[in-house]
Amino acid sequence: MKPLSLITLLAVCLISLAVASPASAACYDFPCYGSTDAVAHRGDVQYHPQLSFNGIKSAIDKGADWVEIDVHWNEPAQRLILIHDNFCDFYDVETTPVSTLEQCMGRPILYLDNLLAYWTPRGFDRWIIELKAGCSNPKLGMTCDASSYYANRATLDLYLNLNLYALHEKVWVQSIDNFMLQDVRAHRNGSRYPRLMKVRPLDVSWWNNVSSGYMDDVKRMGYQAVNVDIRSTSPNSVAYAHSIGLLFATWAPLDGSLEAENEKAVYEIDADFHVTDRLDHMIDITSGGSGGGGDPEEWECSRYARTCG
Repeated sequence: MKPLSLITLLAVCLISLAVASPASAACYDFPCYGSTDAVAHRGDVQYHPQLSFNGIKSAIDKGADWVEIDVHWNEPAQRLILIHDNFCDFYDVETTPVSTLEQCMGRPILYLDNLLAYWTPRGFDRWIIELKAGCSNPKLGMTCDASSYYANRATLDLYLNLNLYALHEKVWVQSIDNFMLQDVRAHRNGSRYPRLMKVRPLDVSWWNNVSSGYMDDVKRMGYQAVNVDIRSTSPNSVAYAHSIGLLFATWAPLDGSLEAENEKAVYEIDADFHVTDRLDHMIDITSGGSGGGGDPEEWECSRYARTCG
């Protein structure tokens, strides 16, 4: 056998890397090609605490297309911290020292700037960063505005961090709060980046498919994607989003996205992204595997009120 030339060998290596790397199929812009992107919900939460270093590392090592993280501004630290809820017991995450929050949660809390400083030089930059603030509570009709100090600090510090690590064109920024997304858009000064994703909050009408009017509003406000409760979706929802140039993401409430939701997102909805708590299963089915069996068909049919033959 003749030895491969250097050019041929290089080409083979590049092709192998492109095939092996999940990032090659990651969904950055519309239209998006390939299978549904696997988004690790706060890391690999099936095996690790949410928003922990080990959980995030596990998700990255397993090949998640994206890792979704939640950030709040913490005033004592003057930094963005990774935490989901507005409170730990009765401690407000925006005004309580991080050391106290760590005692309350029983684990270390990560800082966004440290996370980006660690992973950016190691080649991982596919974050979906959810901006959160205590002033935003859709269930109570509360939204942030220009007078919301912590929301303003969060959006500005996020933008400065993305600028510091040259991540504007890599990440997605999402929020349930329109002011926070609009504030990020104001910081970017006309640029398309970072990409903005509107999270449709869970409400009492989750059984209704997300409307075309809602998606029209998302597009009109200058966002590039919508992220909705998977129970509120149908293939028609995704088709309409695509017809107006939006990408479509799904998530699951209650116990998080398990195997049945993964399969619905991939096989029924054909979403562009799915935020999952069962990363191993999601990666398996998006790469052509069987998913290890998943949930019994009769359970899935009952959960989604399907007609199963």
